Amino acid sequence: MMTDLQTLYFEKPHKLIHEFKDGAVIDTNVLILYIIGMIDKRKNTHYLQQLSYKPYDYSTFILFKENMKIERVIVTPNILTEFFNIVENKLGKTFFPKYLDEMKPFLEKLHEKYYCKDKIINLPKFGDFDFTDLSIHLASNEEYPIITSDTSLHSFCKSCKKHERNLVIHFNEIKNLRLLTAR
Repeated sequence: MMTDLQTLYFEKPHKLIHEFKDGAVIDTNVLILYIIGMIDKRKNTHYLQQLSYKPYDYSTFILFKENMKIERVIVTPNILTEFFNIVENKLGKTFFPKYLDEMKPFLEKLHEKYYCKDKIINLPKFGDFDFTDLSIHLASNEEYPIITSDTSLHSFCKSCKKHERNLVIHFNEIKNLRLLTAR
């Protein structure tokens, strides 16, 4: 049985591409996959493995991004903060100075959405979810598609869908498309 994403991807790709016309919000772990994977590919390093990803994950994400014509990758300040904290904690304090020039063009291309703390702390799920997750939730309410690897965030955003256009995709759904083997 095909999932919603599989149905859209294989049977109605034009509709799915349309969903991404304004961009997609990616959560922290997908941002890590995107930027650190780019460094691994360009510099022939193996940082993704230290972060529990495989080169296959990066290639799958890039192929999905290209096939869906996702030009705007959207993040929140909270996502960027988590990105830097996780990468520094797992790869060490010397990582960013060493690769900042490599990352800077990618970081400059990211589009940033800001949600004020007052809006976040007044959400009913404040306390159940952190600032980053709730900022992603607010972005999904604005009809930006979400790509996340966080199962609880994925379930929460899907349960709060206000519009048919609120597309919430778990990264495992993208991996299950088996894009690299379909080539």
